[in-house]
Amino acid sequence: MDHGHAIVAMNSKDEVVAITSYYIGTTAKHFENKHIAILHNSYILPSYRTSRIFLRGLKLNVEEIVKASPKVEKMLIYAPVSNRYLNSLYSKIARRSDPPHDASPEYYQYVISIETLSRYGTDSQHKR
Repeated sequence: MDHGHAIVAMNSKDEVVAITSYYIGTTAKHFENKHIAILHNSYILPSYRTSRIFLRGLKLNVEEIVKASPKVEKMLIYAPVSNRYLNSLYSKIARRSDPPHDASPEYYQYVISIETLSRYGTDSQHKR
């Protein structure tokens, strides 16, 4: 992970409950476009999969990404085309966009500004 980072979330018993990885920049631009972060992989134990924890984890990811690279302006998130749950979830917070030409057709790409994502769930516009 030369251009990426991993975030490990643990519960009060020091058990790993979630792992996320992200990259700053894109492969198409040889990771030089530091204004883009890609949320690459996330795994959360099934017993921790709730909307509240998802939102909290997403906000913590944004904080870590901005800390690692303050120039980041937008985030790309990918979801397998076959995963209806993830696509439904991501479409509530981000706009689906056309993936780059070298991307796998098996994934949808979602894009959202870091500014919007950092405010998500805190202002009345996004509260559900």
